[in-house]
Amino acid sequence: MKARKRFPTLDTVAAAGFMMPHEKANFDQIQYNYNKYFLPFNWAWALVYNARKEGLIEGDYYVTVISEDIKKFRTGLAWVCNYDWVPLPIIYPTIVCLAVHMYFFVCVMARQYVKGSENDPNMIDLVFPFMTSIQFVFYMGWLKVGEGLLNPWGEDDDDFETNMLIDRNLAMGLKIVDEGYDKTPRLEKDAFWDDTWVPLYSEASAHEKRYHQRQGSLAHIKLSRSVSQVRMVPRDGRRASVVKERIVNVKPEETNESRGNGIGDVFRPSSLLNLMKHAASSHSLERQQSPGSFRMDTLSPTSPTTDAKEYESDKRD
Repeated sequence: MKARKRFPTLDTVAAAGFMMPHEKANFDQIQYNYNKYFLPFNWAWALVYNARKEGLIEGDYYVTVISEDIKKFRTGLAWVCNYDWVPLPIIYPTIVCLAVHMYFFVCVMARQYVKGSENDPNMIDLVFPFMTSIQFVFYMGWLKVGEGLLNPWGEDDDDFETNMLIDRNLAMGLKIVDEGYDKTPRLEKDAFWDDTWVPLYSEASAHEKRYHQRQGSLAHIKLSRSVSQVRMVPRDGRRASVVKERIVNVKPEETNESRGNGIGDVFRPSSLLNLMKHAASSHSLERQQSPGSFRMDTLSPTSPTTDAKEYESDKRD
């Protein structure tokens, strides 16, 4: 409604400079019984086509990008027109408003205490209907919020400022075209050119809690101390002749110092028995693994002989 008051007719739009006189004449020449909001978009597409034909646009890719942006803007405007054309049914807010008011009208009558009820010591809101008042505040508040959402383009303080949006978009477009085009700063070496740069903080935020770099939940899990090599083999045994296995040496910093805190203890057979049944085949489960290595294809144990016996017992169970 604010934009309608600002531009009551199409002549006022042309007088404000948003439409040239010859554009308005072209707009009025087309006789159409429906909304003609699509016409300026056709002008824009025609200008893009002529600019490409004259060589002002370097390639067809840029023509596609510009055309997609024009199409996106036209589609958004069409959705706004549709929402304004078919709002919420008038009967819906009417029924909700009637139901809420009738509900509290009935509560005024039904929640009064009859003669003799004042002798009951368990009644809290005997003089003032406390719970009914709380319900009235909540229900009427929700009702007023729903009424405000029916027309977000209204003239209330919490509605969209359409005139401000029009002025802001126009000013931003003129700044981009007039003062922002082809005025980029020259490239120079900045403060981060050297490798010895240090990120700076404001004095107020320099002493706040620092967060470490982003790491995964298993980033700190290391191999067991008994693992010295990792043997990489193909999953399909038939391709062993085509893809050769590889042995990767384990660095000391990639293993745990303590015995009971390694990946060998995390991947215990008793705890991952169900996972092995689904992830590994029966053939790979029966393979023997020598101590001191970690097989990536079978998840076999790397602990001593007692763990191997426990593994065989769990597999039989």
